[in-house]
Amino acid sequence: MAKINDYSHVIRLFILLLIIGVTLLVLRNRYIPGTFGQYGTYRGASVEEIRASKKKFIGSQMCKMCHSDAWELWDSQAHKNVSCETCHGSAYKHVSMDSKVEPKLSIPKNADFLKGNSHKLCVSCHEKNPGRPESHPQVNVKEHLDRLGMDPDSEMYQNVFNCVQCHKGHKPAMF
Repeated sequence: MAKINDYSHVIRLFILLLIIGVTLLVLRNRYIPGTFGQYGTYRGASVEEIRASKKKFIGSQMCKMCHSDAWELWDSQAHKNVSCETCHGSAYKHVSMDSKVEPKLSIPKNADFLKGNSHKLCVSCHEKNPGRPESHPQVNVKEHLDRLGMDPDSEMYQNVFNCVQCHKGHKPAMF
């Protein structure tokens, strides 16, 4: 009888670990999709879900149909490898045949938006980053603004300054 009592803590630990293991299996089966791991660490069903999802981006070639002047200028410059929708936002509603959609209003990042937010948008790709190749045009924003006599925390910078005052998006070199 004494030997059974000596191992009672081992039995209790085994039962506790068994309960924890069963609980983890139940939780895994409940919260991890069945197709997870089908293609490495991906959910196999995600491929069909993405394929069936509504198209959100139309591609720069569609922009050329109506905006040929801007497209040709863009296509001959440094940003020609950057889709129009990278800066202007998704244009799928803009080209919609739906009569309820006003094309001009459906561009989320129109000229007015870009004039007020270009300092945020431009630095997302061009702020100095050691992980980017040296050939990619980069700017140390603080040094650049110091040369212009501007404080990035100032109201003027936050509300007035924007990169397109000196650089054009479709033709980004200084002018």
